[in-house]
Amino acid sequence: MKDLSKCLMEGYYEYIEEVQLEFQKSDKYQELRRKLDENEQAIDNLKVGDSNLQDLIRQRDDLQLELYAMCETQTIKALVNLIHR
Repeated sequence: MKDLSKCLMEGYYEYIEEVQLEFQKSDKYQELRRKLDENEQAIDNLKVGDSNLQDLIRQRDDLQLELYAMCETQTIKALVNLIHR
């Protein structure tokens, strides 16, 4: 039984990895990643004490949270699809 459980978990992790890699190719993911990269670059270019810094940090945090939530949603969808196969 342990071997079957281990095999199922390995299959699950491989499937999730494939789904995540496929999702990372999507336009929505790429656009969000681009915005996040631009935001991080803008923060890096700012001098400490600039009044725009806090707003940019908030925007970055929001984008990171959105990206994380999208990835987690895809993981859950992949798990549901795997269960229903």
